[in-house]
Amino acid sequence: MILLNGDKGLVHLESWEDLYTRPGFDEIVDDQQITLEEIIGQYRLQPPQPCGLKTCRTKHSRGFLVKVTGGRETNIGKDCGLRIFGTVFEGHERSFKRALNASKAREQIGEARSRLDSIQKQVKDLRSGPFGADAQYDLVHKFCDKLLDVSTHQSLLRRAKTGDNSVYSIRERTSAEKAEAREMGDLETIEKTLVFRISGITAVTEYRTMRKILNVVGGSELEALSKLDVDGLNDEELRKWRNWCNRLDNKLRQATKILDQCRSFSKSENTSRILRAKTLI
Repeated sequence: MILLNGDKGLVHLESWEDLYTRPGFDEIVDDQQITLEEIIGQYRLQPPQPCGLKTCRTKHSRGFLVKVTGGRETNIGKDCGLRIFGTVFEGHERSFKRALNASKAREQIGEARSRLDSIQKQVKDLRSGPFGADAQYDLVHKFCDKLLDVSTHQSLLRRAKTGDNSVYSIRERTSAEKAEAREMGDLETIEKTLVFRISGITAVTEYRTMRKILNVVGGSELEALSKLDVDGLNDEELRKWRNWCNRLDNKLRQATKILDQCRSFSKSENTSRILRAKTLI
């Protein structure tokens, strides 16, 4: 693929033919007679084709599209670029990569902005209704902070951190049971019986994270994205928003996953079991 960085953003070409037929492209230039003016693209193509520099002509599958004296274009590899043009090439390469990263960031931010309506609808759907994130947050919060005693709440938090959702009743074996067990090679002095498994245990630690994602990532930050002047962003701002766009879908998937846990946890049969079995938790 060939990736060009132009005034109107990124341009993708697919073949050597696409490159060779560009207006002003020269397959061979005399590097003793020209000046390297700018790197305008990079390529990774098969099969390898000769470098455009007359004193090189090594076949490359990876390299750069450059602009030289008179506005002409040709293709060169990195090694020959460094060997022939030295620090001039290094400077152009740094400038190109910086500009390319900025163009990629603007393209990615623009793609996210084009999905604003669907993302906002997704967030609204996640939050609304009796089984939505807002209602489920209130249910889990009320249960954990108001209906549970501190000790049981702390026990649930510890379980949530390790994913331990199994609640057992434990009793000391009788002397006869211990003797019988020893004959079978079992040296346990207690007997554990599974009472029930707590549904959605991770909701206890993650329901606040769900709200934060939907309030901030899917709320105030999404609103800021809609008002963003993408063309006016500097390099640092572009990196920030590109990273934000990279995380957006994963964050919404995370919120959806936590919501599923909250729905399981807040079911009345689950919370009733927890209240009945507080001494075992």
